[in-house]
Amino acid sequence: MKPVPDIFSSRETLQAIIDEIANPIFVKDRSHRLVLVNKNFCEFTGRQKCDIIGKSDVDLVSKEQADVFLRTDNYVFETGDGNDNEELITDAAGQTRTILTRKRLLPIGGSGPLLVGVISDITEYKETEARIMRMAQHDALTGLANRLLLTEWLEKALLRGTNGGGWFAIMLLDLDDFKEINDTFGHATGDTLLRCVANRLRYTLRDSDLIARLGGDEFAIIVPVKNGREECAALAGKIIAALAEPTKLGDHSIATLASIGIAIAPKDGNTVDAILKNSDLALYHAKSEGRNTFRFFTPELDLQHQRRCERGSELHSALTNGEFELYYQPIVNLARDEISGFEALLRWNHPKRGRIEPSEFIRSAEETGLILPISEWVLRQACQEAMSWPRHLSVAVNLSIKQFTGADLVSKIVRALAATGLAANRLELEVTEPMVVQAPKSSVTMLAQLRDLGVRVVLDDFATGVSSLNSLLSFPFDRLKVGQEFVKILSQNHDQSVLLLRTIAGLGSALGMTTTVEGVATEEHLRTVRSAGFTEMQGFLFCPPRSARDIRPLMISERIKMPRPSWWKVRQAAG
Repeated sequence: MKPVPDIFSSRETLQAIIDEIANPIFVKDRSHRLVLVNKNFCEFTGRQKCDIIGKSDVDLVSKEQADVFLRTDNYVFETGDGNDNEELITDAAGQTRTILTRKRLLPIGGSGPLLVGVISDITEYKETEARIMRMAQHDALTGLANRLLLTEWLEKALLRGTNGGGWFAIMLLDLDDFKEINDTFGHATGDTLLRCVANRLRYTLRDSDLIARLGGDEFAIIVPVKNGREECAALAGKIIAALAEPTKLGDHSIATLASIGIAIAPKDGNTVDAILKNSDLALYHAKSEGRNTFRFFTPELDLQHQRRCERGSELHSALTNGEFELYYQPIVNLARDEISGFEALLRWNHPKRGRIEPSEFIRSAEETGLILPISEWVLRQACQEAMSWPRHLSVAVNLSIKQFTGADLVSKIVRALAATGLAANRLELEVTEPMVVQAPKSSVTMLAQLRDLGVRVVLDDFATGVSSLNSLLSFPFDRLKVGQEFVKILSQNHDQSVLLLRTIAGLGSALGMTTTVEGVATEEHLRTVRSAGFTEMQGFLFCPPRSARDIRPLMISERIKMPRPSWWKVRQAAG
């Protein structure tokens, strides 16, 4: 076999090969002299080959650059390991470019090893990498930092703070009633408003402050703190005032209200999770205090949160262990002096505290998200128990705000009716006026669908809200219900109260609605309600809420055992 010819033994052949390579290439000897370069290296440096070969970096570049090159070259020669070095240069057109130089040792013997360097222009790669990194760390809609970048900032700020680098505040900001804006004007308008909010925050805060959008209508702000709460309070007030200035969006002028929760680190937390949790607790407190305001975190808020978590765990166990029970209060028709139906009222038979009224745990159920499964249980249980009653008796169930605003309200009602066999016209759904005012238009549409099925809809606590007439106009309810709080003022201001009751009864009658008064506790209350023209009443005068077992005597007149006025006549409900 003939030996393979050594085609690389010729310097001219090697030179021709490397001249065809697009990257600038250079070779140095142990004395740091350039012994071989390709054509693209000459173009890259703007020098002729004759001005390069045999020269060292000191002859070609500034002393500062030459020192850097010398150090990296020595590292390669001494360790035998490769070295990659990035640097910024200005090209002939005045543009800043990012250059990567890869240096590797070529041990070929003879006069000693050689260092081979390959130069790459990675400007476009670095720009693409920066764009990707920015996309990963910034919100696409507003251009603000996102949760990932916020977390990185918090970690660095907490590290500085624990090392004596000063305190900082994190402000969690949530837009009030933003869902209504989306529902009323559409998501495109909502997105435009979020961008306007981001711009106002940029204008109000300093460039050194971090502003992040965490998702939806929630934002976070990190600011250094020098003067404690006073400084934070002034800034929070400034932010709220800036956002409250009406924003012109097309034909609409929208004022943006916001709630802010503030925690100061490291005093209020020395980990990312802790400081975010505590600022969120402060935000929740601001929301519960009426919104469009700010509140600071306090240890008491953490204790309240722990109690809510404990109550949430108890509620979950109560639902699992069957500790809930429905009580029923009769709704009495005043014209016929007979029961027309019952309102289902939830009770909690706590294993240690005994029977608990809903006023003590409903808010906890809402806060923990358990209100939905509890409400579904109430609906199903009420329908099931009503199936054992005489067919002309209805059952009224109070909807929670979560049910009322849920997209699957109709399907859940239909499933409950189908599972229990209860006729739709025997079910009444009670919603309060504040729920109607706050609910999106879709909720009103769903109620209309339920009404078409035969389910009756009741407006509860009428005349206690701020937009009662608007509530009536938004949906044709089947029944108006005046809450017991309204009845209590009869003894305080009798004449005006009677006049208001007559007005409400007349309004309901004119709109073709049944009218009911809760809280009828005395014979005077009853006479007033009758004379005002109401069609139904509820109250302790006739019967307090009782268990499903204890209300059965009310359905058969001769078995009635509950005390009542001597003139009271209850006809046989079974008919």
